[in-house]
Amino acid sequence: MQLPIDPKVVDQYMKVVGYRLFILPDPVETKTKSGIISKVDYEGSMELEQAHVSTGTVVAIGPMAWKGIKGYDHNVGGDWCEVGDHVKYSKYSGKFIYDPFVKDDNDPNGMLKYALVNDEDIQCVLDDALIEKLKKELEDE
Repeated sequence: MQLPIDPKVVDQYMKVVGYRLFILPDPVETKTKSGIISKVDYEGSMELEQAHVSTGTVVAIGPMAWKGIKGYDHNVGGDWCEVGDHVKYSKYSGKFIYDPFVKDDNDPNGMLKYALVNDEDIQCVLDDALIEKLKKELEDE
């Protein structure tokens, strides 16, 4: 996913601290592939839909991420992900924080929204190219 702003710029005015990560949640699908509009037709439903999103792109990682997890040796295992990775994280984890400088026409508030999650909430790193390749192979069968 192409980020709408350079993560180094975001880090200058919104520095992630401790063991947290900024994640740019994937956009909420408002139409199915066949063109059917999904349930975003009542007040507040977009916010509810966005809360259900559990995938996104890592924008920033706090300096203590994965260093304080009991039983985990960071020197051996290293970081679970890096800036730019597409990840799956725990649903309903963390908080949403609005970027005061980046506009988002798809958001009801008109500002770009990040999910601020704990390091332990990262479930896996997604390999989007491989996922698409496997989907095509399954469709061809």
